[in-house]
Amino acid sequence: MHKSELRQQVADEFKSLVFGPRGGNDEFIEGNRGLTLRYLTGILFPQGEKRADLSSDDESFGEEDGTIEGKTREDFSGDSDNPLSMANEELPSSVGITFVIKKGEDFTIHCSASRYERQTKSEESPSGFRRIPLEDSILQAHAINKNQEIFYDGTENRAKVHIFRRSSKDRKDCEIVTVTLVNELSKNNTSQRSIKNVEKRLYQVNLKCTSSENHIKPYDFNKVELNDMEENILSLQYSDNPIYAIGHGASVDWHENNGLISEVEISYMPFETVYRPIFDTLMGSDGNTFENSYIFNIANLSDKEFDKSQLISGFYELCNFYEQWIEDESSSTQKSFQSAQKYLIDEMRECSQRMRKGIKALENNSNFWEAFRLSNRAMLIQMLQTKKNRELRSTREKENKPWPIEWNENIDNTLDINQISSQDSPRWRPFQLAFFLMCFLDFEEEGKDHRKIADLIWFSTGGGKTEAYLFLACYELIRRRTRYDSPEVGYGTGILTRYTLRFLTSDQFSRTTSLGCALEKIRLENLSLLGEEQFSIGLFVGGKVSYNRIKNAQDGFIDLIDSNTNHLFHVTECPCCGTSLVPKNIEKNVDGSYSGLGIRVTNNAVIYQCQNLKCTFNKINIPVKTVDEEIYNSPPSFLLGTIDKFAEVAWNPDSGQIFGYRPKSKSNTVPPTLIIQDEIHLISGPLGTISAIYEAGFDSLIRKAQRDHNLADT
Repeated sequence: MHKSELRQQVADEFKSLVFGPRGGNDEFIEGNRGLTLRYLTGILFPQGEKRADLSSDDESFGEEDGTIEGKTREDFSGDSDNPLSMANEELPSSVGITFVIKKGEDFTIHCSASRYERQTKSEESPSGFRRIPLEDSILQAHAINKNQEIFYDGTENRAKVHIFRRSSKDRKDCEIVTVTLVNELSKNNTSQRSIKNVEKRLYQVNLKCTSSENHIKPYDFNKVELNDMEENILSLQYSDNPIYAIGHGASVDWHENNGLISEVEISYMPFETVYRPIFDTLMGSDGNTFENSYIFNIANLSDKEFDKSQLISGFYELCNFYEQWIEDESSSTQKSFQSAQKYLIDEMRECSQRMRKGIKALENNSNFWEAFRLSNRAMLIQMLQTKKNRELRSTREKENKPWPIEWNENIDNTLDINQISSQDSPRWRPFQLAFFLMCFLDFEEEGKDHRKIADLIWFSTGGGKTEAYLFLACYELIRRRTRYDSPEVGYGTGILTRYTLRFLTSDQFSRTTSLGCALEKIRLENLSLLGEEQFSIGLFVGGKVSYNRIKNAQDGFIDLIDSNTNHLFHVTECPCCGTSLVPKNIEKNVDGSYSGLGIRVTNNAVIYQCQNLKCTFNKINIPVKTVDEEIYNSPPSFLLGTIDKFAEVAWNPDSGQIFGYRPKSKSNTVPPTLIIQDEIHLISGPLGTISAIYEAGFDSLIRKAQRDHNLADT
């Protein structure tokens, strides 16, 4: 089955669950409150029915048959003592749609719905509700003056269609039409009100308007430019996707016929196909593609022997291609939102200028180029090692072998980076490389003017935002140790990455840890250049998911020995080779150590060390720090944490070491030079306010020594 068919099946299944009818046209729903709890949308209630009335269903049904099913009124009305309770909110009894059509043009209105009739318990069947479809109503708009009664059920008309017309302000030959479907029955106030009210509801409501001449036009919007530039930009960006209808009480959908709109209808469950963007190909406005793809090959960028001048030339060609696209965009002038277009074009030209400055700096400064090359090498190691581990895990699972790998297998899963050909190398997506070229110079004196703003990566989910900022972070961690007179000045925390949700932090920590291992391999190859201190990754989160004190970690270690599961040690397998750090059966040796256990807790640190004798990290520690005390005493190079955890900084004097302060016996280090806010769209409301306050505080601490650069992604 194709994925699109599977997605459609899921959507149809969900619709049958919440909109109905799940059991077919004449379905029977068993139970006193089964109908009230079954369908959640597509309902028009009798006029005057309130949310609190929903909770009385069980009371009235109980009077009849002596049973009360489900929970009490709090299910629907909330806390009645709460002044903000929605108990008195009236439930929707109408739904409508507004669209634009040529003046005088007729159109067809299609209405459909069903009702459910109460059936009492008998010897043949249980109590419940039987679905009764109402006869579809098909009306011509010209035949209706202002309203028309519909859905006659043999005793009364259950609904009414209203039409309201007014002239379009923007188009003299068009009019704006609102069609509304209203449940005309009123709430029953007798003792058996709940039964009657349920029977008066309209379910599976649909309202559709069709023009046989395809005369439905784009909806009228105010095309006058607003003072809000962001609103103008959004209007410009979506100007080629016009809206053809506005829903009232529901969403809307419309159907094209050869580029013309012939039908608009309400939609209680809007469904939209979001197509995957093309990430890896650059195409200009004229249809030409960028051909110098060798510049995106990470193996080429990390290879000391590859012709630097050829790469620099390719970078300039990338700029030329981008600038040509900008010129093409600027030549297609918009009748509306010209200020927004000018603003965006100016911003894009600024991005291009920053890219050119970055390329020129790489061309002329050998230190910049070496840090660039090494950061590509680290990213290449991380990507290929992760891929190798993923493939090995898949193979082992097919062979019913355990994962993580048992420590005593001592398999050789080492990646030989020098054996990687350019054909097998991963590649940067164009936006990732362009983003680096634009931003990296901001860490240097030449780009200090751009530190006043935060650079935002705005890209689709799964598009590679994380790799884009990890690439830049990798460069800065290496460059910090080569920028000053000695590598020691660049030790300590260089990167702060903040997340709003703990599960995001833990997920990114595992990805970043593998990058820390790659950086360590680079450092071991370049000790004189990068110094003796490890490139380490720190996890800075609350006590519920990590140990905040060494004493807690020591207690957790005892729990680990006793139960093998009840612990908060985050690294349980080697990020480099995939070997387990926690064996299935922990056995104590004569010397007091534990066979195969790759976790130790000393008086001032938690140490992770791979037990695979063929792994690089059997000889040195896995570069991670997860305990607050250890993070304060020996700050990691790359610190990941949640916003609420960073608030603790104000209460703990030791946290100053994260910002480069060292006790008098040691020399201070440079404070963090890159701050990354992941998923910035999650910072809103009160959380955004509090975050901004701490942001200002951190900025002040860092500015004492050096201005930091801020990145964000969404």
